[in-house]
Amino acid sequence: MSLRGNHAGGAGGDGRAELADPVPLCSGGSPEPECADHGRQRRRGSNPGKRADADAPHGDPRRTTQPARSPAANGPGGLGIGPAARSGRDCTQDPGCRTGAEGVSRTDWVREIEARLAGGAKRDEPLARYTAYRIGGPARLLATPKDQEQLGWLVKFCRTEGIELFVLGRGSNVLVSDAGFAGVVVRMESSAGDIVIEEDQVVAGAGVELHALVERTCARGLAGLERLAGIPGSVGGAAVMNAGAFGAEFFDHLVALEIMTPYGETRLLGPDDVPHGYRTGFDPRSGIVLSASLRLVAGDPRELQAEISELLRKRWEKQPLEYPSCGSVFKRPPGDYAGRLIEACGLKGLQKGRAKVSEKHANFIINLGGATAEDVLWLMREIRRRVSEKFGILLEPEVRLVGFDRPVEELLAV
Repeated sequence: MSLRGNHAGGAGGDGRAELADPVPLCSGGSPEPECADHGRQRRRGSNPGKRADADAPHGDPRRTTQPARSPAANGPGGLGIGPAARSGRDCTQDPGCRTGAEGVSRTDWVREIEARLAGGAKRDEPLARYTAYRIGGPARLLATPKDQEQLGWLVKFCRTEGIELFVLGRGSNVLVSDAGFAGVVVRMESSAGDIVIEEDQVVAGAGVELHALVERTCARGLAGLERLAGIPGSVGGAAVMNAGAFGAEFFDHLVALEIMTPYGETRLLGPDDVPHGYRTGFDPRSGIVLSASLRLVAGDPRELQAEISELLRKRWEKQPLEYPSCGSVFKRPPGDYAGRLIEACGLKGLQKGRAKVSEKHANFIINLGGATAEDVLWLMREIRRRVSEKFGILLEPEVRLVGFDRPVEELLAV
């Protein structure tokens, strides 16, 4: 079996990374507002990658008797390790993919991870606390490695035991099922949360909040990221989604990504190693983003801050930021906007339970308080059905679905 994509490894013949005997990776991370020029085609980067020093973490995984099996996920910032890897099922392209049977009751692997992370793990932790939607059932285990060594051990351990592992960034572009996630969910803030700036070079850990990176670089008089201001999510999520707005994208200034493979090894990838385009960046089947190196240009801090303030004003004016949501629910179809199509179908204000199609921006489904994942899925299906009937366009979801028991084609069938 081969692993295709770019969250690790060198470029294969089709421009995607190839690893021997790999496993699919799944994740959840950062939304991109539908507010600007999204007409860019999928392309390969042009900047040469600059290698940085990085020591590969080492671990000593021990075998336990039973793996846990859980639904997989699709999205930025994470990897799904488990039975799906052995079956060859592509969970990154299938946001609703389920990787095996129902979760088993044994807790040997849970105790093993708890002991190794020494306080950095929580059992049955509600994921609604960690998602922008404020929706989602519990993770069997929520892990927060304190450094890359612990992360490397955890990745190798889960791969060896067939335990599904999912890296959750800021949770801003995911919809977690009401049943939750039966494997391990990883948070990266402790192990990848630094920003280092040297002249025009910036290295940001995957756990860094994207907007914080924008503010920090602009304050230092470095231009290039200012149009990404206000996009919720992490740097890792931005690398996977190629976060963008107002004609700018994360990959515009990318020099290199440091990633961790499913084997717990670290590698450097240049932009040419990562096929990218509109809402498409590093492929999370290949590993976990640890950090991103960027090259920016000189700018005036006051002018940059003024631009940020204006962009934030536009966001508040056009988007329902006062409510929990995942941002844009559907990707922009070629030559049009999902929001325009949804509004033309008269769907603004459509409500199911406590979930509602925003009356301010039709491509936002908001949580009025107490909404469930099933409420949101019902609205997504209805939107797709009505747009398909009226315009002959089947909208593609931008939000990543995590922990569901059916493929996305079934979950969103019209």
